[in-house]
Amino acid sequence: MLRIPGFVIALALAALCLQLPPPAGAAQRELGKIAVVSMLGTTFHAVHVGLTVFTNATYTAEVPEWGIDQDTDDFLKATLATGDDSVGPLDLGSQPVEALYDSGRLPRPQYDTLLHMAAEQGFDTLVVLSRSPAANNKFIEPGFGLYSQFKSYPYASFFVQVRGVKSGKRIASDLAYAAVAYSEKSLIWKEHWADYSAEERQLIQSGIELHIHHELLRILREHGLIPAEHRP
Repeated sequence: MLRIPGFVIALALAALCLQLPPPAGAAQRELGKIAVVSMLGTTFHAVHVGLTVFTNATYTAEVPEWGIDQDTDDFLKATLATGDDSVGPLDLGSQPVEALYDSGRLPRPQYDTLLHMAAEQGFDTLVVLSRSPAANNKFIEPGFGLYSQFKSYPYASFFVQVRGVKSGKRIASDLAYAAVAYSEKSLIWKEHWADYSAEERQLIQSGIELHIHHELLRILREHGLIPAEHRP
């Protein structure tokens, strides 16, 4: 009979535990006074993946009028405001969102600065939503936009991190799926942002917001930050 060394079994179990997601519907955590801040910014990314690299295309557009961060903050406030926990936006003062990212190749918020702000404003817990590369698609730009490959998908590629303000320790973190099995059939790839009508832009914006909401609910539930049955 083949005997498997104990350390091999231990390593296998450890690897399995690392791959398992947190249990859905875990007991809700007590977070106290919660600060929320969305740092997606105002840049829309259009990404088209063609049949060859020569037919790939990208462009960006500034859409501050969409208020993606404000919508995300509002959704987080409505979703996390359960039980005795109170929720409010983190006041960034005159600091623009872009100034609160490190200058490295990958987008990473300046967590120490954000935690200091949260402490000064009397919060117990900090929830940060930031731009992030997609886990399984190198073409998707961090942030939000429209991804086109045979079909067109409004997307949002972001990372959520929850930290205790006093300790600075991570309570939970997760990467959102950039897109789900959703496509707006009336949307097609267009080579210039100006080519999209107001109605088409509204469809894209709504698709992005819905996807952000969907992924936030999934992440917050899986990490026990809201009850499994909670609806904002």
